[in-house]
Amino acid sequence: MTLDSSLLLSLLTADPAQRDAQVGKLLAQQLGGGSSAPDLSGLIPDTGTPRPQTPEPSGPARALYREAEMLDGEVRRLLTLLADVAEALGACRRCLGTDDACSICGGSGTPGTSEPDRDRFAEFVAPAVVRLADEGGAVDTS
Repeated sequence: MTLDSSLLLSLLTADPAQRDAQVGKLLAQQLGGGSSAPDLSGLIPDTGTPRPQTPEPSGPARALYREAEMLDGEVRRLLTLLADVAEALGACRRCLGTDDACSICGGSGTPGTSEPDRDRFAEFVAPAVVRLADEGGAVDTS
């Protein structure tokens, strides 16, 4: 069974009241193969102690959940932008070759190490090169 990491992250940042319903649907789809909830009673050991009820989050907690969702969306947007710029430069899409601990390139994925994407280059890099050329100054590439 493979779960979508973005779905799991969204569950972590969801309002608890909504999270329970989403997790139930996810479990039903993954384990039951349909829309009816599967019987999970055998997976959870019965300790004889009733499980405590999760209190409804307070106003400040709900605000924090909304803030976390907003930040998650912004991080996803920035990661997509970084990947686009990296493709334009022919660099590692995770770190642009700046992180020796990068799991993708180990810091060796600097711009130009792979073939730049021409369309992305035209979109992100060429306008800056044209502007520099129009200003009459040569670009120092040393």
